[in-house]
Amino acid sequence: MKKSLERRRTNESGRLSKETEKLVSIARPEDSTVRPDVGTADLIAHPPTTTNIEDTSRPARSILTLQPLLTIDPKDKGKGVLEEPKPAKKMTISDLDAAQIAKDAEVARLVYEKELVELEREKEKRQRTKEASKAAIVEMYDEVQAGIEADALFAAKLQQEEREEYTIKERAKFLTEIITAQRKFRAAQRSIEIKSRPPTKSQLKNLMMTYL
Repeated sequence: MKKSLERRRTNESGRLSKETEKLVSIARPEDSTVRPDVGTADLIAHPPTTTNIEDTSRPARSILTLQPLLTIDPKDKGKGVLEEPKPAKKMTISDLDAAQIAKDAEVARLVYEKELVELEREKEKRQRTKEASKAAIVEMYDEVQAGIEADALFAAKLQQEEREEYTIKERAKFLTEIITAQRKFRAAQRSIEIKSRPPTKSQLKNLMMTYL
């Protein structure tokens, strides 16, 4: 019984040694032999794996092509499945035309916005000039209107003075005419009265002397 157990352990150790050698040969194909200083127990306790091995000396991209290098999936356990890089999309003539059209549209938009700003500025300038002209015209009209009103007042005053002066002259003339008429009337009345009186002695004597 004891011998059979020892034989079984020996067979299992040999089988494990062969499996360990196989794993080592897969991980390091350049070295197909097992190192003499590595024991079976160490190999069983710490089996070699390829998932945690990182090659820091390998660049991420090729220096000449600047394309990603072939990668190895850690799940493949050292089998090294190669992945081809995706080809870069080439620019076609239609793409170049579309880019040029977009660029021209952007330039046209900027020019249009600049022209709008200039037009708005010119419009504001014309509006300010127009308002200033209106203010100047209103001020000039007020001055002219004030002058017209002053002239009208002055003319009315002159006319009033002239009318007053004319009235005074007319009144003086009318008064003179009335006085003259009264004097003539009184003289005529006196002459009639004188003629209607009987002559006196002296008057008769004078009348007789006239005929003699």
